[in-house]
Amino acid sequence: MSLRSITAKVGTGATSIYTANMINLFLSTISLVILTNFLSTSEIGIIAGLRIITFGIASIIGLSVAQTASRFTSNYISIGDENKSRGFSKQCLLLIILISFLFFFILMVLSDDISTMFFHNEIDSAWLTLSALNLVSFSITQVLIGIMWGQNRIPTASSYQIIAALLRNILSISMVIYGMGVFGAILGFLLADLMINLLLIRNLLGFFKGSTEYSDSKDLFQFVIPLFISSFIIFFQLNLDKIFVQLNLGLPYLGIYNTAVIATSIASFIPQAISFALVPALTELLSKKDDEGFFLLSRSYTRYISIIVIPVSFGIAALSPFLLNIFGDQYVIGASSLAIVSIFAGLSCPIAVYTGQLISNGNTKLLMASNMLGLIALITITPFLINELELFGAALGKSIMSGIIFLSLIFLLRLKDSSFWILDHISRQYFLHYL
Repeated sequence: MSLRSITAKVGTGATSIYTANMINLFLSTISLVILTNFLSTSEIGIIAGLRIITFGIASIIGLSVAQTASRFTSNYISIGDENKSRGFSKQCLLLIILISFLFFFILMVLSDDISTMFFHNEIDSAWLTLSALNLVSFSITQVLIGIMWGQNRIPTASSYQIIAALLRNILSISMVIYGMGVFGAILGFLLADLMINLLLIRNLLGFFKGSTEYSDSKDLFQFVIPLFISSFIIFFQLNLDKIFVQLNLGLPYLGIYNTAVIATSIASFIPQAISFALVPALTELLSKKDDEGFFLLSRSYTRYISIIVIPVSFGIAALSPFLLNIFGDQYVIGASSLAIVSIFAGLSCPIAVYTGQLISNGNTKLLMASNMLGLIALITITPFLINELELFGAALGKSIMSGIIFLSLIFLLRLKDSSFWILDHISRQYFLHYL
């Protein structure tokens, strides 16, 4: 396959992922607007808190294994070894089932402590049980999607993600309107994910039924463990500011702050989509030892991300009061938080290409190290900033963390004299263009 064809394939894949994410964001926004008319800010905060715990853990373990499945499935298919691709996909699926159930039982054991520490005993145990079951279901969904990514069926996978978003929001809204409150919203999420998993398994059944050759488990764990650690770090990066807001300012402020941060997804979904789409394509180029194609594809998408995301992020920042006013006057106090997070998300957007390169090359330890430095910065400065600046302090801490991750990743890659010298060239282009 020519580089032009691969570039077009990445573009199609990234567009489909971004479209699915934007539809999900649009539906989630409509859902949130409706829910704010039926639930109090404290109840919105409880839902946000439960999603931080359960969906956050599911994203950590699910996305790590999904990226692993995508990378190795693509690699084995590229070299014509579909039996090994099938075996590795099954190993990834088994791994995520075991790990997600392990976390389910941990949450059940710690349910009383979680209720006391994070929710001041304001939640029902049934809410946490449903959320923990949703953790299992959503984790499996991500790995099934990751297998499709590795098969270069990204548009098909995105269509299932759109269906899942429709089901989640329709079912959760319906149950809340029916009078089931927070319990109904969580139950809607769970039922939707169970239904989408059945559809995904049905689609992949033919692939799973074929002749299978299993890989050495050592290959799986050597690759996925640094990704697990990195994903745990990313979980705290994405949510520690919210946890600090909850502990220092309370559930109503968490509901407001979470709504403000969600709005930044309009810009951040673009680099995320490109990163996911790049992994199979870059892996294919590496398997063919096409270093020049690897460089050209990376450079092109660094430019595309920068041209698109930076203007969008500044536009969101400018419109932040109007965007938050959609949810009600009480949410407008989060406008400055939305603005600063959006700006920093735009300026650090090339991280997406770097991440795709590191995963495709199996060099996940550098990714883990840069994320660790960002997390240390977040833990160190955010409590102080919240005490001084309240909601804006949490957003400022999150933004500084993004900048540190971006700069430390470039620094670490330059220290490591490897094939990633190309990032130094890409980074210079980026800064010359914008600064």
